[in-house]
Amino acid sequence: MDPEDVVSRFARLYEEKNEYILEKNLIAYEDRPILPLREAIRTRKQDDSTGLLIQGLQIGDGRFQFTKRDDLPGISDLSIENLVELPVSLLIDLQSSVSGDARVYWEHTYSTFDRAIHLGRRTAPLELDIWLEVKYLFDLALCDMEVSGYSHAENVLGNSENIAAYLSYPILEGLLKNLLSCVDQNGCVIDSNTIERVSQGGGYYDAGDECHNLTDLLCHYEFNYAPGLVCEALSEFRSNLSEFDKENGEDEAYGIITDWRGSAMHGELVTDVQYGILINLICMILWGEVIQN
Repeated sequence: MDPEDVVSRFARLYEEKNEYILEKNLIAYEDRPILPLREAIRTRKQDDSTGLLIQGLQIGDGRFQFTKRDDLPGISDLSIENLVELPVSLLIDLQSSVSGDARVYWEHTYSTFDRAIHLGRRTAPLELDIWLEVKYLFDLALCDMEVSGYSHAENVLGNSENIAAYLSYPILEGLLKNLLSCVDQNGCVIDSNTIERVSQGGGYYDAGDECHNLTDLLCHYEFNYAPGLVCEALSEFRSNLSEFDKENGEDEAYGIITDWRGSAMHGELVTDVQYGILINLICMILWGEVIQN
């Protein structure tokens, strides 16, 4: 199967899943379900009340997951190009929930990089200290949440996805600052006229200014650092991301992430879909480092 056909087939699979969810009325969302969901996902319970669904929709079979299909390649069969492009398709999947496919993709990315970094530090695609920060996010997103009890440790495990939702923003920022040579890990801009103030409508940061804005960092990464394949995938990623907020077009799509971060910092609800999008973006950046090196 052609690499492009693989990714487009996954995209069609997720579109079919979303159509099925709407057709079967699996989501109770105010008057009428509208995808993509822009707030917390709510599902209809047996008593017809609604409740937050944190772990994604349970559709009942694996027909909408490529990782459960024998007629489609498995995660280990995908090329690096496919692994870079997969988050673009997963954004369609994330219009309704975090699925098993996303978790398999995260696990594959996590295990591949963890093994590579610990076995060959001199040739590793990422510095160890930065990887350890990213690794914590994967650990939280992938840990077993089926725990019972009331100890501090059990409460942490039982809320690991909520914790991951808040940590995903600073970890993405730290990863970007580590990769970009024009800003240090504290956010201090090293040279003037290198990072554009996209979030403020134009102009550049001066040397010594601090840059912590995800819109500005992501734009600089995409247009000045990312290898060609990643840059192309990010363009499609922004197009699909813009579907989550119709007020922002493709060119303003990174502003959606910046707005979500502001909401999280002010104690507003953070859903699993939002942090799933950020982890997929982090995975795309990580696989880009394999290509870069």
